[in-house]
Amino acid sequence: MNLKLEMLQAENQKLHHKLAALHHIESENQQLISQVTRLVKVERSMIEFQDKLDVQIKSYRQLNEIAKRLKTTFVPSEILDIAVEFILYDLNFERCLILKRDVIPDRLDVFRAVLWDGYDDEEIPIDLTLSIADWPCLGGLEHRNDSQDFLISPLNVPIDLDLGKTLGIDEFILCPIRSPHTAPQYLIAVGNTTHQATLFSRVMPQADYLVVLSNLLAQVTGAIAQALLYQATHDQAETLKMMIAKLQSTQSQLIQTEKMSSLGQLVAGIAHEINNPVNFIYANLAYVNSYTSDLFKLISAYQDSDSALTESVQDTLDEIDFDFLKVDFLKVIASMQVGATRIQDIVLSLRNFSRMDESEFKQVNLHDGIESTLLILQHRLKASHDHPLIILTKRYADLPLIDCAAGLLNQVFMNLLSNAIDAMESACQKHIIQHPEIQICTTIESDGVTIRIIDNGTGIPEQIRHRLFDPFFTTKPIGKGTGLGLSISYQIIVEKHQGTLECHSAIDRGTEFRIWIPIKSRVQK
Repeated sequence: MNLKLEMLQAENQKLHHKLAALHHIESENQQLISQVTRLVKVERSMIEFQDKLDVQIKSYRQLNEIAKRLKTTFVPSEILDIAVEFILYDLNFERCLILKRDVIPDRLDVFRAVLWDGYDDEEIPIDLTLSIADWPCLGGLEHRNDSQDFLISPLNVPIDLDLGKTLGIDEFILCPIRSPHTAPQYLIAVGNTTHQATLFSRVMPQADYLVVLSNLLAQVTGAIAQALLYQATHDQAETLKMMIAKLQSTQSQLIQTEKMSSLGQLVAGIAHEINNPVNFIYANLAYVNSYTSDLFKLISAYQDSDSALTESVQDTLDEIDFDFLKVDFLKVIASMQVGATRIQDIVLSLRNFSRMDESEFKQVNLHDGIESTLLILQHRLKASHDHPLIILTKRYADLPLIDCAAGLLNQVFMNLLSNAIDAMESACQKHIIQHPEIQICTTIESDGVTIRIIDNGTGIPEQIRHRLFDPFFTTKPIGKGTGLGLSISYQIIVEKHQGTLECHSAIDRGTEFRIWIPIKSRVQK
């Protein structure tokens, strides 16, 4: 009996030990379950974090690509196009609208719609404008300087329903684009319509995409600032370029005007000094001719008289060959008259040419100006050790009087003809041509007159032809050309007379300069 009792006690003791072990195992199981639960929660959090991280990485990769695209353009409208594309297709919104600050008379602080996407044809906001005075909720955006100063309007917010209706977006985010501490220059409205909202990213105050949107706007703001700076720099460069060109043009005009003015004064002075003695000689030749004729009549009458000539008188008459002298002396006087007349014509041409600095528009005969110029250049057309005789061919039409600045046109004729003669001399020295020739042709075309100056030289290479009228460009050796003649001529014809000056040339076939000017001046007087 005692033995059985002891055995039962031993068994009972074993059961107590097993039960304690079971309680310990159960406690450990509870701890394991608790740890597993915590691990599951941590894993879910990690998965959620990883998902968010993947989304952020994707967003930043997209932003990086956008940044690369933004660096490829300096045009604000193209920058905004890139932003709209990203908002609609990467951030998954239905509509996007961009408004630009504008100035409208009697209405300050107005934003006008300049770009939009996602709208139906009947809802295009082409005439949409927003005034801060009409929408007080925009005032907060005007004065805040937070990097995420967005105006967010979820559905069914009564204060913003009218604004959303105006924008054509029921739930929207209104974002300003501006530089730090400045008023917004653009407003971007992003959002969805009620019937399409479920298909797109919902507008929520704490949405993850707001950070991406903020970063996008920061990039767009910087890109637009750079674009505006580039445009301002480009405009300044263009202005500076125009100023330099104008200064070069003015400088060339001053140099050429001073040179031609000095030449005109010199020619006018020489013409004046020559004119006085020539007029004296020419005026007295008539008296000399009359007096000589009277003396010859007296001598002839004495010879025909009945009185016999003394031997000494007869010897003197024979010695001077009076019969020949009586005929030839009258010829000499006639030749002197022709020479004096020629000198008077030269002096008149010099006077006409010396008025180069005159710019008044008058009705003149262009042929007179061409002839005056040719008279001055006559010595260069004659044969010399450098070149044979340069043949001059003139084909003049019956031109009416032309309303022009005669002195300035004479300057153009001088420049073009001098260049043609230089080309002939150079070609002859190089034995390229044997018979140099210059043609001058005038015709009436439409309501203007065309003057063509043609040579049969070597022509002008095409690669330098487009630079012929540039100031200070010359193909002549140093010291033989200033590069101003054709530039000044172009300005006189094109700018002063509203005409055209063209160069047509072919290698080994010669060069033609063609002038066209209107018969009636188009210049405001």
